[in-house]
Amino acid sequence: MKYSIFIFLAFFSLFISTTSCNKDDEPTPERVDSIKSVLPKQIIWKVLDQDSIIISIKYDTANHKIELYADDPSTSNLYDKLGSTYTYNNDGYLVNFSQADYDHAGNGKDTTFYNYQSVSNGVNITTTSDFGTVLYKYDNNYNLLQYQGATADDYSATFQNNANNSINKMLVTGFFEGTNESAFSYSSAIPDDKEDLLCRLLIGKDYYLWDLKKLYPFLFYLNIDYDNYMISATNPFHLTSMKDTHESNSDGISIEEATLTYELNSSKLLSKVTFKIGGEENGSVIFNY
Repeated sequence: MKYSIFIFLAFFSLFISTTSCNKDDEPTPERVDSIKSVLPKQIIWKVLDQDSIIISIKYDTANHKIELYADDPSTSNLYDKLGSTYTYNNDGYLVNFSQADYDHAGNGKDTTFYNYQSVSNGVNITTTSDFGTVLYKYDNNYNLLQYQGATADDYSATFQNNANNSINKMLVTGFFEGTNESAFSYSSAIPDDKEDLLCRLLIGKDYYLWDLKKLYPFLFYLNIDYDNYMISATNPFHLTSMKDTHESNSDGISIEEATLTYELNSSKLLSKVTFKIGGEENGSVIFNY
């Protein structure tokens, strides 16, 4: 089964409250006010054959909030319908994430507890939530090395990274009979960015936590059943290909591949990303500054 990029309007239907753990050894992000020239003011999503969705972003630094709105182009107001709100504490950690709920369906709250254990080559983080317990292993550069559910039969994954900290391979087991190996390549010829700036701003200082990345709306997926990998549209390494090789005990081997192409504006800022699965366009995103 192929999955399209995250549909923003569906993103409005849930309320989530989450608290991140404060840790003193994490890097401090740049202040929003000093980098507004390189931050998108609007993002335009195009998902398959659906109408484009225009998202306006309001950076409210005074109140430690970032708000995402659906913009109706027929009005002069850029902020027509509030979609989601990210709220931070004074140290830059995400302390609340909420989504507008128009039909009062699916309204709920999720709380995840994090337990941190320092190890010789990084940190192990155990999360406990309504969905169960998961152990995540990170290296000293905040790269995810492995995650594993509470039992041996749970969904698990191991990761290999390149020297520049971009992902190279991912091996997944669980949830199905067989294994899936994802291979990643980078051939855009665009220089690497220092970080995934927009993702880091929205998610806060705990941006690297796997489960918190799900709160970032600008994601692509190849096949969430097999790889569960979130491809950020603002990936700093400009990923160009993700190839899944799924080996099932009953169905043999099947292969799926996603490709990404990038365009830059005159200021060499990311202006468009096009996402394809099997050579067919699955979606695109345009950045306006």
